[in-house]
Amino acid sequence: MKQSLLLSILILWLLPHFSEAQHFHFKQYSLEEGLPQSEVTALEEDQFGYLWLSTNGGGLCRFNGKTFEVFTKKDGLFDNIILGILHDRNYNLWIASPKGIQKYDGRNYLSVIESDTTLFSDNVEFCETLDGTVWCLARMISGGRRLYKFQNNKVENVSERFADQLNNTGSVNKILPNNKDGLLIATSRQLFIYNNDQLSEYVNPEGARDDLMQFPLFRDRNNNLWLSLFGRNNERELVIHIEGKGEKVITLPEELRGETIFKGFQDREGTYWFLVENGGVFRLNKKSGWQVFNKQNGLPINVVFNILQDAEGNIWLGTLGAGLVRYSGNLFLSLNRSNGLSDDIIRAIYQDSKGVYYFADGEGGFSTLNGRNITRYDKEDLPDLAAVKEFYELPSGKILLATINGLWEFDGQDVYPVNERYGWKKTIPLSDIAVQNDTLFFSTYKYGLIKSYKGNATFYNTYNANMQDNTIFHMLFDSKNRLWMSTGRGIILYDKGKFTQFIEGQQIGSSYILQAAEDKLGNIWFATFTDGLLRYDGSNWTVFDSDKGLSGDNIYSIIADRKGDIFAGAQNGIDKLSISSSGEVIGVEHYDKHDGFVGIENNGTANFMDKDDNLWFGTIKGAMRYNPKERRINFLAPNIYIRDIELSYTQPDWEAKKYKSAFDSIVPWFNIPNQLSLSSNDNNISFKFDALCYSVPEKIKYRWRLEPLETEWIEGDINTVAYPSLPSGDYTFRVSAANNSNIWNDEGAIYKFSIHPEWYRTASFRALIIMLILGLFGALIISWQQRTKTLRFELETLINAKTKEISDKKKEIVSQNKQLSQQNIKIEKQAQSISNALNDLEKLTEIGKILTANLSTDNILNLVHQAVSKMMDTYLFGVGLYKQETNSLDFDNVILNGERMPFITFPLDDVERLSIHSLIKDKEVFINDFDVEYKNYVQEIRPVPGDINSQSIIYIPLKVNEAPFGVITVQSASKKAYSSYHLSFLRNISMYTSIALENAKAFNQLEAQRQSLEEVNKNAFEQNQLILQQQADVDRLNDENNHLISLFTKEIERPITSSIQLINSIKNEEGIDENEKDEALQFAFDALWQIKEMVNQVSEIKHLETSDFSVVNTPLSIQALMKEVVTQYQNKLDENEIEVKWEMDEVILSSDYSILEKVISNLFSNAIKFSPIGTSITLSARSHEDKIVIGVTDEGCGIKQEDIPFLFSKYKKLPGSGARNRVSSGLGLYIVKRYVDSIGGTIECDSILEQGTTFKVYLPK
Repeated sequence: MKQSLLLSILILWLLPHFSEAQHFHFKQYSLEEGLPQSEVTALEEDQFGYLWLSTNGGGLCRFNGKTFEVFTKKDGLFDNIILGILHDRNYNLWIASPKGIQKYDGRNYLSVIESDTTLFSDNVEFCETLDGTVWCLARMISGGRRLYKFQNNKVENVSERFADQLNNTGSVNKILPNNKDGLLIATSRQLFIYNNDQLSEYVNPEGARDDLMQFPLFRDRNNNLWLSLFGRNNERELVIHIEGKGEKVITLPEELRGETIFKGFQDREGTYWFLVENGGVFRLNKKSGWQVFNKQNGLPINVVFNILQDAEGNIWLGTLGAGLVRYSGNLFLSLNRSNGLSDDIIRAIYQDSKGVYYFADGEGGFSTLNGRNITRYDKEDLPDLAAVKEFYELPSGKILLATINGLWEFDGQDVYPVNERYGWKKTIPLSDIAVQNDTLFFSTYKYGLIKSYKGNATFYNTYNANMQDNTIFHMLFDSKNRLWMSTGRGIILYDKGKFTQFIEGQQIGSSYILQAAEDKLGNIWFATFTDGLLRYDGSNWTVFDSDKGLSGDNIYSIIADRKGDIFAGAQNGIDKLSISSSGEVIGVEHYDKHDGFVGIENNGTANFMDKDDNLWFGTIKGAMRYNPKERRINFLAPNIYIRDIELSYTQPDWEAKKYKSAFDSIVPWFNIPNQLSLSSNDNNISFKFDALCYSVPEKIKYRWRLEPLETEWIEGDINTVAYPSLPSGDYTFRVSAANNSNIWNDEGAIYKFSIHPEWYRTASFRALIIMLILGLFGALIISWQQRTKTLRFELETLINAKTKEISDKKKEIVSQNKQLSQQNIKIEKQAQSISNALNDLEKLTEIGKILTANLSTDNILNLVHQAVSKMMDTYLFGVGLYKQETNSLDFDNVILNGERMPFITFPLDDVERLSIHSLIKDKEVFINDFDVEYKNYVQEIRPVPGDINSQSIIYIPLKVNEAPFGVITVQSASKKAYSSYHLSFLRNISMYTSIALENAKAFNQLEAQRQSLEEVNKNAFEQNQLILQQQADVDRLNDENNHLISLFTKEIERPITSSIQLINSIKNEEGIDENEKDEALQFAFDALWQIKEMVNQVSEIKHLETSDFSVVNTPLSIQALMKEVVTQYQNKLDENEIEVKWEMDEVILSSDYSILEKVISNLFSNAIKFSPIGTSITLSARSHEDKIVIGVTDEGCGIKQEDIPFLFSKYKKLPGSGARNRVSSGLGLYIVKRYVDSIGGTIECDSILEQGTTFKVYLPK
């Protein structure tokens, strides 16, 4: 009953339904990662956790998650084409190749079936039954199929033994372990059970179809048999045989109907997986239903040949053409242009009440995702819509869009502006929307905050509110209904009508704030650019940056999940900060491309939490979805093994005669020696080790130590460590590792070895030497006794007496001479010491006078360097002074080999640096052999700028009132360059230097006060000058008004007079031809039009000088704008037969469209005016470094070089010889210059007489 109920439930959730179309994360390992061939024919996991891959031509591979170890014919394989593999329960690896079958036991390749020619022509299928029997189904080169049985080192051809039964039902095409019932054998028309050396037919359950070919796939955890059925006319079915219950048909999804399922299995979580011929992979899950994986949603290739689940739960796919592929779950999914979005750059994300997602792109368009359907609204279709910064759903169901080009609504089909509906008319660039009850708040760029209630808008900005910036990037209403605003100059809080500022240097340490979020305890978090995260708990501000675990200090966005944990959008991924119930940060996790977050550089404020608690992040490579339900902790500690041992950085041949006696045995599967005992010549040893974590192998961490040489663990992310020049002794190497969830394998791997001492240091050799010495000494004694025995009695008394007398006198003389010599040496040393002391005292006194009399820091340091150089080797000389503002030790004056080096600074927390150690510890550093003695002060060698190789080093602290404020250093490239005398001399020099620098500091402070007084006087003088300048400006304005009156009286009079005379002539004369009348009227019209243009220019310049006009930047195409300008003057171009030439790049920049159109139009109009008939004008636009360069070039008469500096002055007219006698106000280029300045650009002119003129406008990108 229970099984039937489970089956009924299973059938219900097997009904076809698919999740939304998106990009799943698959990690591919192919040729670039070291796989020797891209077709993987079989997959196995061994007893250690390694993955084994067989390839179609590249041999056999063992994979540790990062690298492939390749085995080929050179290692003992029959062939590099591997047709199939199996890892059995006895830890043997069975290998099938075209020429036979081998069994690898970790040391040797044993031949099971072998032929000199090709036996097998296709994939070979292995399986192992519960009794340990290994079975092999192979297609022979002759075309038939053969079933082998391997048991007790015997090979049996089962297909030959039961040929009559098998051949009558078609060829064998599948074998499958049948649990306790032996082996299930499938032919094209019948299923058989092989058990106890008997072959019997498999009994189909009642109701099963016998008109279709049955292809068994697998048995699930309930021992149900899953089969794929094939029939004529492309008929396909997926069924389950329930023992004693009958057959159940699984309803296939539309995408799977008619497709061939040839492999399947049930993973440890109960999910079913199916491989489809040339159709990718299908997954069946109780919660999510059917899911297809193919090239359209992330799978590298649709041809997947085999599938495996490792011990951690990762799914591995062997493909034919794309190598090995890993699937580790749906923690992250991606959506981008390849899935149908309008762009890869995503600036805003939103989900409405109907579940429809909205994605704003980087070009001014947006896309919607409704189920599996994506609809694009491209910028080309919405020309008036600028970049969308935020979405908001109105009660009516319409979507409100905050854009750079104002406020818009989207009704599901069209968008239209709605600024006036919310209380303003002007187009204002908006950045965010926040709602409180019936009141809407809009943040803007450059216009502050807008509060809209029932169509009435109130503006708040720096002019009428306590706000430090009018550009607001993001708004957040917290749980207390307070509005937090993130700006480029700090943070603004709006609470109950009151504005409060938080400014850099006062309350906070950052200014560029991008977004805010609230955690589970009500703390407010802020994303900053360059300073990490800020947290405000209501009274205190706390910084969280890369020093506290963040992946970087540039945080573009921030959002809190449903649990109140914080997610920060960083440069290459996201950081999750887990918050405890007390509000403390208890962990930081970084997710990047290795975890499936393939997006790069999170866009500012582009994040969202949907109804299912998924978090979305907009990046420059699409939208990323984080599914918290898919987050899993990898509790499986990584297996760790020592893989290789090298001697002197080379792989030894352990089978060589040299090493035969150096170990007990070779460790199977790893081929490393056991109980290794090395000679003293082989004391450079390296270890390579593997930690098997497949989920995110890039995040494996190691720690190791070599006992007894090392007592502390050394941590790192490398899997190779070397120990050169080890002394003799017994050693134990230990290594452990942690997986991507920081779960450590504390047991780790252990390897013990020993190194013999040198032969002359062995105990036996020492004993032999002692015996030889004793024997020789004994022989000499015996010989001497024999030779002197006869003379001893005769000469003994005389020799002893004389010897004693002479010896006593000699000792007396030697003693007296020695005493005299020692006294002389002592006197000479004392005299020399007194002389040196007097000289040093005179030198130090003179140096002290010079130093203390000097008030320039640079002069003081140069004098110290000169004085020290005369007394000792100054290969390097420097003085470092503590700088409180940066908490660093700054070396402005470092001299290396007589040459001054660039400025050097070291942070004060770099305590392993000798200079910092000397300053902080207030301790002298005296080293005469750097490589040996540096450990007396610091634990490690810190790199220094430049090519510095100091061996002897002295550091002396500089003090004022016993408080160190800097250091002085002298260094030599030679060892033992300095003595205690030099140390004493430099100690005295440091005292004078400290006094001199303190005097200089006091002098500089007095000098600063003097300069401050001078500045006050200067300001008073400048105010007086300003008054005089204002008077001069009044005079200048009077002169300009007089000039303007003169302009109108002179320049306008000529065309008016000419027009009147011409009209009178037409009026008074009879018989005038109609063409002549038309020409006369056209002349009068042109004259009046010129007057109108001049009046417009005068009006425009007055507007520029008296009005405060705004600049509105929008993305625009220079090429399109210039073509639009040319169209406006097409009639004049045709009239004067002028050709326009183009030298254009496709340039997009953000600028004010109206202003830039006026600039280009004015320059182009001038070019036409000064271009002779039949010439050309060249228009260009180029991107150069950080500028956009716009050029307008004519072939006119040119401009004199001396006139060019005055071209952009008011009322300056261009030379008139080429202008075809047009009226000119002299204001055109002056107006152009004012407009170019207003958009942050510059303009210049290049001209050659009689050749032409080029005007270039430089605009920032």
